[in-house]
Parts: sequence; C-alpha cells; structure tokens
Amino acid sequence: MHGATSAGGNKLTPQNLEDLRRWTLERELENLQNLKPKSAAKIAGKSAIDHEKTTEALLLLEWSSCYSHWRPIASGLPQTGSYLWTIPAHIEQGLYLVRLREMRGSRLLTPGYPVTVRDKFEFVTPSPAVDCLAWEVRSTHCIEWRSFGSCEKAQLYLEAANGTQTPLAKDLKATGSWEWAISGRVSAGWYRLKVRDSIYCSVEETSSWFSVITSLR
Repeated sequence: MHGATSAGGNKLTPQNLEDLRRWTLERELENLQNLKPKSAAKIAGKSAIDHEKTTEALLLLEWSSCYSHWRPIASGLPQTGSYLWTIPAHIEQGLYLVRLREMRGSRLLTPGYPVTVRDKFEFVTPSPAVDCLAWEVRSTHCIEWRSFGSCEKAQLYLEAANGTQTPLAKDLKATGSWEWAISGRVSAGWYRLKVRDSIYCSVEETSSWFSVITSLR
C-alpha cells in the first residue's frame, strides 16, 4: 500500500495529518467567532427596550364640564393602575367628563367618561354612631353638621316616624350648628333630623333615629 500524499505531492505523515486537522479546526472556530451576531444582539436589545418604553407611555388624567376646556387631574400615570381623585370643593354639582390620554402625542386612550358630582352633608351631633337617643320635651340640644362641596346655605328639618317633615330652621351655614329647644308641641315618639341644601333640595343627610319623651320629673 502506498502512503497518502498531499496535493503538492508531499507525503503526509501521521504528525502532518494531526497538524492539518488542528489547523482546520482553529480556522473553523475563527469563522464561527466572526459570524457571531454581537452587534445584531445589541441592536435587537435596544429595539426591545425602546418598544417597551413606547408601550409604557405615561398618561395624563383630565376632567372637564360639558362646556369648558380639559383640565389636568394627574400626570405621569402608568398604563395600568389607579388614582384617588379628591374632587375640589369649589366644583359645582353637575355632570363632568373624565378621560385618559398619552402625555406625548396626545393620543386618547379613553373617551370622556361621565361622572356626576354631588355635594354631601354629614351629621356630627347627633352622632351617627349613637342610636336610640332619648331626649326630653323642652330640653335643648346642639345640632351640628358638616358640608362637603359648594353648598352655601342649609335648612334643618324634623322628620317623624310616619314621614311627616317639619321645618326647624333655614338660612343656616353650610357647615355649622344650631341650638334646638324641643318644643312642648312635639309629641312623644321617634324622630330624626334632616339637613338639606337650600338650593339643591335633593342634597340632604339624615341623622340616626332618636326618641322624644315627656319629662319624668
């Protein structure tokens, strides 16, 4: 058997074959390193980050009445989340719109969502936490309440268990107090108080029930 020869006619020994195999392997490794997409990976990574920033654009929450321009409530909001809006006291009762849009580009994410704003009253005395009070005829009690909203004047009523309402006082402060001397004409029974907006009669608050009793002395 004749020994193997190279293309140039030189005889290939086992040592030469090993050297050639090692050289070929090194060249293949170099080619693989050169073909590795380092720059492509960086570009792809940068694109992914930019895309993520685009999808996570910061939002602006706005409100408006039906006849005025849009006003900001909060800015820099995330795509998903919640925001507690404390409605300013000067805002009058009525129908308003709330919407979300992107801060950049002003792309609307939601149409105007309708919100009804109403004033609110709250009784301080008699306390809502205390039920079944017993007040004697001809005794005097301080009635106290608070208003949340744009109410300017309030009215006070006494409501009997049968639904009959009797005016007690009018032109009271929206947040204030009033001394009630229970008249001898008030029959013994169950009652509760109502504080009501002088203009918007639908805005009112009712106290807890209490009983009026005749004097035991």
